[in-house]
Amino acid sequence: MVRIGVDGANVMVGKHNSVTSIFKKELPDLIIVKCVCHSLHLCAEKAAESLPRQLEFLVRESHNWFSYSPKRLEYYRTLYETMNNNNDPKKIQGLSGTRWLARYHAIKTILEQWKELKLLFSIAKSDDKCFMAEQLYDIMRRHPFKALLIFLQNELKHVIQLNLLFQTNNVEPNKLFEDLFLLYKNLLKRLIVPSQLEKLVDSELIEFNFREHLMHTASMYFGFDFHSISRELEEKDLLDVRERCKNFLCSLAEQIQKRLPDNLSLLKTVADLHPRVATSQVKPDIKPLLNYIQRTHVYGKKNDIESEWYQLSNKIWTNTSSSADFYFEVYNDCDAAGCKRFENISKFGLAFATVPISNASVERAFSVYNVVKNKLRNRLSIKMLQSIMMVRFSLSRNGGSCTTFNPSNKMLNLFIGASTIFYF
Repeated sequence: MVRIGVDGANVMVGKHNSVTSIFKKELPDLIIVKCVCHSLHLCAEKAAESLPRQLEFLVRESHNWFSYSPKRLEYYRTLYETMNNNNDPKKIQGLSGTRWLARYHAIKTILEQWKELKLLFSIAKSDDKCFMAEQLYDIMRRHPFKALLIFLQNELKHVIQLNLLFQTNNVEPNKLFEDLFLLYKNLLKRLIVPSQLEKLVDSELIEFNFREHLMHTASMYFGFDFHSISRELEEKDLLDVRERCKNFLCSLAEQIQKRLPDNLSLLKTVADLHPRVATSQVKPDIKPLLNYIQRTHVYGKKNDIESEWYQLSNKIWTNTSSSADFYFEVYNDCDAAGCKRFENISKFGLAFATVPISNASVERAFSVYNVVKNKLRNRLSIKMLQSIMMVRFSLSRNGGSCTTFNPSNKMLNLFIGASTIFYF
């Protein structure tokens, strides 16, 4: 075992008698990776608490307005089609504690349909005397709230883009933790006085008390869309909105700083093993990684690793887009006697290529499990449940589906035999 991906629960990552602490007793060089998707979701949720409660009320109740009333949904569809040449409106997502950053998609949909929703609530307020519609309309007619929503959408966009990268399997895992640090560093650049930030190296930013060196609110830039709508605000409202935006960014940076992996410096250094770096003539020093490892039977011999690392650029390699493919090619390279030329550095690179970047695949398994074993099928045996799960994940891994799957002759014969026995 080289790395283990876990969530941030105390039973998993606590200092005393947690799963990872027990593992570390047996494997001191085990790399612990806390799920970044969970962490980013919690950071965004916590930072959003610094904004007015009316924003969350608007997002939540706009979804609820349609979720329990097909009549309201049909009326809004007719209104939207009239205003937009027969185009259908998008569904407003509900806030969720389990769907990571669902808030962003809900805010984006509301802003795209701002005029239509505002007219809808205005009509419901006047014709139906609906108190909820009156509250929602009162929020939407105020420019400061719209400006804050536009700001929030732009900020959550960067977080969700990184979140999606950690959820996918088609990325270069060794560079993701560098992207995580860059998100945090970009936040600090928008908050801290530039002259103070230039004095610090990256390793110092992880524990840096940035609140002591914040820029004045008037000097902060919150994006082009925010700048455009801010012209419609009165001076007093603009000052208040900018101060709330500053508080959100400070809270977000603070939350990310708290939840950065303890071994982030090590995880960032792993990006140096990328094939483009490994095949270049000028290479970074990999001693920080060598100092961390202990098990030579897993990673290889340290002296040989360093020696072979500097020899990789002496040969032209075919697979340089993916770390796993590259180091697999390096591992299979042999000399004239059939001995492996780069056995140690390839073992080292392949070990670090096994990165559990998040718990997204595990969370998907729970979701599939809940779909398969529902209230109507709650007596499924463990063996049958495992078989159904295996079929689903095998089809997904191979890029197929139940409509394109071609059963083998053995499968057909088993099915025909089972059907014959059932018939008789």
